[in-house]
Amino acid sequence: MASSTVVQQSTKRHTHMVIFLHGRDSNATELASDIFESQGTDDKTFPETYENVKWVFPTAPETVSARFGGDLMSQWFDMWTTEQPHERQESQDLSKQVSRLHDIINEEATLIGYDNLFLAVISQGCAIGIQALLTQEHRLAGFLGLNSWILQEDKLRAKANATALSTPVSLCHTKDDDVINISYGQDLRDKLRDMGAQVTWCDCEDGGHWLNKPKGVDDVVAFVNKAMIRTAE
Repeated sequence: MASSTVVQQSTKRHTHMVIFLHGRDSNATELASDIFESQGTDDKTFPETYENVKWVFPTAPETVSARFGGDLMSQWFDMWTTEQPHERQESQDLSKQVSRLHDIINEEATLIGYDNLFLAVISQGCAIGIQALLTQEHRLAGFLGLNSWILQEDKLRAKANATALSTPVSLCHTKDDDVINISYGQDLRDKLRDMGAQVTWCDCEDGGHWLNKPKGVDDVVAFVNKAMIRTAE
């Protein structure tokens, strides 16, 4: 696993794990810090709520941004604009990072099993994460997507694996997100449902391009708890 990956081990017996992908122009360290500071209505953070969970935060590579004059930017793929995230999407090469994410999922699943593994993602991390989820061959414990959009829909439909599509999905989006408009998240929800995925949708009035606190945190906890009960049956 790459040295840029942040790992936090469980504080009690390891029963589940979360692979969490950050957004564009961010990194694993920033995301881990933000996630671990987020609290629900019970004032608990995610590590306090889930003491049996191992957390893995991969970092996207720094690649040239065509939009910003060739500057290097941490991103899962190069994109032209967040205001219209589908612009120039057919020229985006996703294969290398999707393959990398498959390797991470498979590596961690050897330790815990696919049905105890969650893939959590935000923004551009969600756009690439959906590709990775649906083009591998296993049902995971759950997929949690925050503030994102669907990428290269026609290609994804052609490659989507039926078993992977049975993974429970939760999508959350804030109404005041000024980076990725909520309409793109609603489109992602509708397209995944049309493909056959079971999608739980939650939206919040505010929170910006992030997770609303505390309601959004509570929604995540409710989804994860339900998924954990299902995998224990």
